[in-house]
Amino acid sequence: MSMLPVLEQSYREINRVTTEHPDAQISPAWELVLRFALEGTSDYWAELALGWLEEGHPAHGLLDVLDQLSRQTRRAQRTRHRARRVWKEASRGLHEAAGIDKERGVSAMTETASQG
Repeated sequence: MSMLPVLEQSYREINRVTTEHPDAQISPAWELVLRFALEGTSDYWAELALGWLEEGHPAHGLLDVLDQLSRQTRRAQRTRHRARRVWKEASRGLHEAAGIDKERGVSAMTETASQG
């Protein structure tokens, strides 16, 4: 994919340039580029994609591929561990946004409704 080299730049810088540009009406499909890099066979591109996710690109749409990457024993241990860490952080963020109490496994909204 010809867009992979963009991952060699900082996500923050690319995001700033693409959102501040006067012609930036449509955001590039960065999630597709990240997915391609994470699903590929190169740890180099996967590491760069993980860097973008750690810098702030939303990871919630990539949870499946992050989970798969973290379990691939043919990948470098560093890459697998970073993928698992990003997966955990993104999963935690989704649970918090949904109001799920992870220890009890219930929605805070359901609990509040049943008390009322």
